[in-house]
Amino acid sequence: MKYLVAIKETLTPTELERLRKTSAFPQESFPESQPDSKQPIAGTPPTKQTVRSIPGLLYEPTDTMRELRLPILDWGSSQKWRPNSEEGM
Repeated sequence: MKYLVAIKETLTPTELERLRKTSAFPQESFPESQPDSKQPIAGTPPTKQTVRSIPGLLYEPTDTMRELRLPILDWGSSQKWRPNSEEGM
């Protein structure tokens, strides 16, 4: 996200439209929605499949949005979501 904010002034309208339509943004998953029908092979760690969505379908990562069970942008655990930051816009 920081990269996109850094280059936003250089993107053409075509590139911006392509970003709006591309499923490239990770979505948080609900714990109970994890598939459990496949058992991992012995000795291998279970894998988590990342679901990606277009940005217009994802909501900000707040507790209120999670309680409503809306599709949430996976912001990661290393950074705190700040809605007024350039990345949050």
